[in-house]
Formats: sequence, structure tokens, C-alpha cells
Amino acid sequence: MNKSMNKSMSTKMKPGLHSDLVLYGILLTASLGLAWWASTPKSASDEHQVRLASIPAAGVSEVVWQGANQTMTARRREGDGRFWVQYGTDSFLASERFEQALSFFDPLEAKRMVTKTSGLNEEQWKAFGLKPASAKLTLKFKKENLTNAAEPQFWSIELGANSFGTTDRYGLTPDGKNVVLLDTEAISGFDNAVARFFDRAVLSKKIDDADAAELAKGSSKKRFDRQATKPAGKDKAPFDIAFNDWLEKFERLRAIRYADQGTEDKLAALQPELILKIMNGNNISEEIAVKKMPDSGTETGKSGSGNASTWWVFSSDAKAHIEISANRAEPVVKDAESLF
Repeated sequence: MNKSMNKSMSTKMKPGLHSDLVLYGILLTASLGLAWWASTPKSASDEHQVRLASIPAAGVSEVVWQGANQTMTARRREGDGRFWVQYGTDSFLASERFEQALSFFDPLEAKRMVTKTSGLNEEQWKAFGLKPASAKLTLKFKKENLTNAAEPQFWSIELGANSFGTTDRYGLTPDGKNVVLLDTEAISGFDNAVARFFDRAVLSKKIDDADAAELAKGSSKKRFDRQATKPAGKDKAPFDIAFNDWLEKFERLRAIRYADQGTEDKLAALQPELILKIMNGNNISEEIAVKKMPDSGTETGKSGSGNASTWWVFSSDAKAHIEISANRAEPVVKDAESLF
């Protein structure tokens, strides 16, 4: 019966209906494709795309972010070239992510120009979040990296609200003449620098290339060389198995915070509980000292509550004291005794 009904209904269908449905389907597909194309970022050849800056990351000496709730200042250190960040009350060494963030400025291109600022009324400025701007980003250059003596040492851009329904953000070109749309990825992180850029690693990647490691605890000292046989597919042979197991625990240590100047002065006077040296032949490529700071209310070095002491690491790479978890530090120091 169903077959006869379907047949009956099909015979009643108008001859042109099938072709109309096909046509509607083609038009719908084309419309969706056009909408998708319009929403995608344009290529470098697109006439609406705006190049805002071309700044090599290596040429940046300082970055300042002035946000609605927080200000970040990051300055490149002399010697190792890494960035030291001041974000509110937090000071810390920036991770590799910071350099990656700066790479977006070489070049920095807006997705498209939205409108010229001439003639914008008060409500339109507010809609873009640019009057007043919600944030301002400033890059400072080293003089020796400037290709043109007349070029300014500072480059700034004001930032506004997010585009409706997207994570893209409106910005004001440095000359103030155009409102542009920016990919948020190019500027993400500066407004939440601790979560994005805080370097929590205690041991650098130098251990991967090290020939040997030296461990010292009190008067005891021992060198650990790599084994003679290199496993297939590995660049380096492993260390002694017992030391490798201990090293994995050490590598899992993570920074909680960086010491302020007052704490730095106190820690500088303390003798290390443990010293780890990363060796290239007979040369030290990195040295890490683990220190225990007793409760400041005691003179014996033992905390009155039994858990108020803090543990710190000083790395020759970080050039700063870094607090680590006591729950992880104490077992690592204790387990080192079995290696001697």
C-alpha cells in the first residue's frame, strides 16, 4: 500500500518541481559558500588588508601593555636577551611563548580595514570600544636595530572591543586614521601575562645536549656520564638508570613564583641543600642550587609549625631565585642521597 501511495504522490508532483528544488539547492550552496568566504581572513594581496608594522622580534627591547585592569612591562635582559616581566605585583622570567608572541609583529597585518575614523560619531567610537580604548600596546626598539634613523623608537596601537560573534578585535592604526580588525592571536596573552608567559620550568633544555651531570650534596659529590650505548633513534645515550629516574623527578619541579628583591637578598646568604651542574665536557653549561628558607620567625632553621619553610631554586640560566613546591622539593633532595 505504501508503494502505491508513494507512486500516486509522485505522479501528482508537478513536472518542474524537481528542477526547481535542484536550482534552490545550488543557490543555497552558493550563498553559504559566499558567506564563508566573506568571513575568512583575506590574503596579503587583498586590497582591504592593512600592514600595520614590520618589527623583527630580535629588535624589540621593551613591551608595555596598558589594559583596563592591569599593566604589563617586559624588558629584555642584557646578556641572555630574555624578557623579565613585571605584571601588577608579579615579576617573572618570560617563557619562549613571549618571543613567539612578538613574531606576529613581523609583519603585523590587520585582517581588514573596517572604516576611516573621519566622521565617526560618539556612539560609533564607543561601539568599536575605542573611545576610550580598552588597551594600548607599545613596543620599544633598540637603536642599533632601526633601519632608518628617522624611524621612531616607539610603536603603539590602541585596541578596542571584540568584533560581534568573533574573537577578532578592533584596533586603531597608529596614525589614528583607520579602524582595523585584528586577529586576536596576534595580541593574545599580553592582558593575562602570568597565565600566558610565566616560565615555570626549573631545568632548561640544556640537559638534552649535556655530556654529563654533576651532583653535590654537602661534602658529597658525584659525576654521572652518559652510558656508552645509544638507543636507536636517540641523539644521546641515557645517563645511569638511577640518575635518570631521579632527574625525571627533578625536571617535574615547577616554579610557583619568583623572589622579590628582599627575598633575593635573604636567599643569597643561604647555603644550598643540593647543587646540580649540567656539563659539556668539563665546562658547566648550567648550574642549579636548591635552597631551603626556614621560617623567618626562628633562628634554628626549623619552622615552628613544621611546614612554614619554603624551597627555592637558583638557576644560572634564570639568574633569579624561584620558589618550588615543598611537597615535591623535599623528596627530590632526600632521594638524591641514594645516588652517592
